[in-house]
Amino acid sequence: MADQPRPVMTPGRWRKIRPRLARLRAYFRHHPDKAAGELSVRVRSLGGMRTEVKAGHHRLVLDESPGVGGTGRGMNPMEVLLGALGACQQVMIVTHAALLGVELTSVELVVTGQLDKRGYLGIEGALPGFTRMVVSGRVTARGATPERLAQLEEVASRPCPVADTLMRGLGEHPQHGAQKIDPSPKHPPTFGLGWSEKESGGKEERRKGERRENTLRMEHRVRFVLEGHTG
Repeated sequence: MADQPRPVMTPGRWRKIRPRLARLRAYFRHHPDKAAGELSVRVRSLGGMRTEVKAGHHRLVLDESPGVGGTGRGMNPMEVLLGALGACQQVMIVTHAALLGVELTSVELVVTGQLDKRGYLGIEGALPGFTRMVVSGRVTARGATPERLAQLEEVASRPCPVADTLMRGLGEHPQHGAQKIDPSPKHPPTFGLGWSEKESGGKEERRKGERRENTLRMEHRVRFVLEGHTG
């Protein structure tokens, strides 16, 4: 018989994690100057398209498919980006489940991205990056009240750090100039349950013949359900 999947967040585990997270939140609220940090990785070529990425003592090998000159012995960078978005969203769900005392029995997400392969090859008229990313999946919980699950759903529908970074951008785009970012609460990032037709950045109407701006549409289709209930 195959092993049964272990619960994602049991009462015992969240009782241990919750105090740590609560202390960390309280500390940074009172010491915002201590919250600034920096992350870095080291990247080196392993020959051909293969690339080694190191973060501390962790190591990841990336590659490209044989069709573009790789060996297919690792995920390509864009697949790693999709994985980073999904993993970050999953961590955010689990973190807030611990803070709310919700026992999660499963978190399963699928992240897809749409792109134009002409951009990678430098063909004019196409951007190399994703123009649409979709996070979909299902989160199940046990023993929580519908109200508490709704709280988790509301918090977890906010952008995780990776989604926030992707949607805000990092300043100047090499092809399209500086991107204006309004950090005020009146213009929050477009991310949440139930939205699918909004874009972050760019304009919907463009003059005929005008090159498409660097816009990214992100969609969130994760369902939160209690075991024994349909949803």
